[in-house]
Amino acid sequence: MNSKQEYLIKKLKEAVEHDEYSNAVAYYDKALSFGLCNELDALHDVINICRKKSKEEKHLQDTYESAISLMRKKDEDSLNSAIKKFEYLASYKDSEQLLSESKKLLEDFLDRQRATQRKVKIFTSIGLSVFAVVIAIVLVITNVIIPKNNYTKALDLMELKQYDECVLLFEKLGDYKDSIEQMNKIKDNYHVALLKNASVGDIVKFGAYEQDG
Repeated sequence: MNSKQEYLIKKLKEAVEHDEYSNAVAYYDKALSFGLCNELDALHDVINICRKKSKEEKHLQDTYESAISLMRKKDEDSLNSAIKKFEYLASYKDSEQLLSESKKLLEDFLDRQRATQRKVKIFTSIGLSVFAVVIAIVLVITNVIIPKNNYTKALDLMELKQYDECVLLFEKLGDYKDSIEQMNKIKDNYHVALLKNASVGDIVKFGAYEQDG
């Protein structure tokens, strides 16, 4: 063996002694490429173990890096996945510490989410309350204030003997209070007013009243 090959065998044995599985496999394969089969016979079984360990180590490293990547995303699904991976990794590198940090991040995320949901519920409740108040106001205006104003106006018009406008308002009021009764009271006066205002050839419609059948 030349000095380069001796150095290669030396590094291979050091890697095996220090459980540097990936390095041991790399040095072994390189030594094989140099045709050092006889020198490597004694290490054949050991290298097979190193190959297996190297694959396991790569899997752990890939899982570790994936868990860190998920942890950095800081959303609920990613953090849950990261926690599962760190639990699988157990004592690999600083997985136990990162597991605790991931759980804390998840707890903080859920706290913020719950706080946001509470705010949404509060604003929704306020919005519904305001909407209910608006509806109530509209109903009061439509069913109470406007009819009351129209009824008062109709009575004032009756006093002023403006029967045509008065009847129109009572008709709009329908069965509000005694609107029908009041309208019937001025029926004759209303008809007279229509006739007075009519021109020759006009068609005068007196309408229909409840008592007329």
